[in-house]
Amino acid sequence: MAGVDALDELRAADARTRAAGNARAVFAFGWKLPAREQVPRRGPLAFIGNAADRVALRFLKATFLHRHVCEGVLDLPGRRYMLDHGEYAEVHMHGRRWAGRSGSELSTLRPDRGAFPSPLWLVDILSRATHATFAGGEVVRGTPCRRVRATLDLRDGPPAGAAASSPSLAGIESLHAVPVDVWLDGAHVRRIRLASPHYEEAMELWSVGAVPDDLDWTRLPTFRTGDR
Repeated sequence: MAGVDALDELRAADARTRAAGNARAVFAFGWKLPAREQVPRRGPLAFIGNAADRVALRFLKATFLHRHVCEGVLDLPGRRYMLDHGEYAEVHMHGRRWAGRSGSELSTLRPDRGAFPSPLWLVDILSRATHATFAGGEVVRGTPCRRVRATLDLRDGPPAGAAASSPSLAGIESLHAVPVDVWLDGAHVRRIRLASPHYEEAMELWSVGAVPDDLDWTRLPTFRTGDR
């Protein structure tokens, strides 16, 4: 866009999103099946063999291209989030993670400190953007947005205090030029997508800075399963 620098726009939107404090979010992640060339079989049993290959490939796509989707809330200043996966949910805060049946009280669960895909990671890495260009427009949850294709320099790992790194970095040729797509609505970040040849994660944000303060952080959320 003439007169507007994409990198400056991305940095400003990132700063405003962090300053807003909280947001509703949908977080999706999953492994991808590497593409490989299919070599047709030959001979009298070729028809059966090729048909079997097609069935197997459809099964693999259904199994390994499925993206897991969950819904929740991010508290950016508090470095915490809650996600409901549907019947199963998690709360992450104070460097610990509680997980179990949606709606369960945290006092009934044992926290752990394992490394898990984290929506905070996608917000954290935007501060490492070194280059960006505008790549057209798109509507995100009913709001017109500008898409930005950015390059991140992650050679030194995640920013200080950030979430752990992601499997999305596996297979990326150079950590000084990690590609990421970001959608901006003119004020805030609305969608982030980071993908490698084998793994992808993405997040959509809405109600940025407008999430009620009365959320119950003492129990697992029920955004996708209803109240219990």
